Amino acid sequence: MGRRYTGEEKRRIQELANQGCTDEAIAEQLGRSVNAIRNLRHRNNIKTRETKTIQQLKQTKQKLTNHKQELEQRLRQLEKRREQIQQALQTEELVFIQKLEASLIKLKDRKPELFIITAQEQISKLTAELAASFIRWLLE
Repeated sequence: MGRRYTGEEKRRIQELANQGCTDEAIAEQLGRSVNAIRNLRHRNNIKTRETKTIQQLKQTKQKLTNHKQELEQRLRQLEKRREQIQQALQTEELVFIQKLEASLIKLKDRKPELFIITAQEQISKLTAELAASFIRWLLE
């Protein structure tokens, strides 16, 4: 068994570790072996700046990983919601087209003259009729 550390040596090791010195540098300054310094630091839970930085980086990485997982979950929820909205819009579009076609057939029956006038007149009248049909449909 090697020689014991004095309280002063332990304090100095802590101080050098806090300054960011490596085990090798501390061992050289105190005339001890690198393994002895490493063992003492481990037994007394003396962390180097690098160890503290690594622990902080690990914690930050874990937080970022958790945040990433939360964002991925939120993205999946949003994508699912988008699909639901798209399906609803497709359904509404089909219903609207069916009602529009039915209205156009009724319009042809009631006002056949709309289909024998000039293209410009026909467009103007159809636009007005479609707008009215659309408004009625919206109000239903």
